[in-house]
Amino acid sequence: MSDAPKNVTINDIMVREVAYAELPGGRDEVLEILKNKHISGIPVVRNGEVVGIVTRTDLLKNPEGIPFDGLAQSNKL
Repeated sequence: MSDAPKNVTINDIMVREVAYAELPGGRDEVLEILKNKHISGIPVVRNGEVVGIVTRTDLLKNPEGIPFDGLAQSNKL
C-alpha cells in the first residue's frame, strides 16, 4: 500500500508555468533548461504551436549536434 495522500489530484501537483523550447533552438540551451528545472523532457514550440517533445535522452544520444529542429520533428506529436 502506498503512503501517498489519497485525495491528491493532478491539479494539485501540476506545473502551471511550463518550460518549453522554441524552434529554431540550440541543443545546449535545451540541456541547460532541463538541468536547471530538474526535468527530463520539454515541449518544443514553433510559432506558438507545440510541434514535438525532446528529452534529455534524445539530446544526449545526439552528441554530434543534429539540428534541434530535426530532433523535434523526429518526436512529433
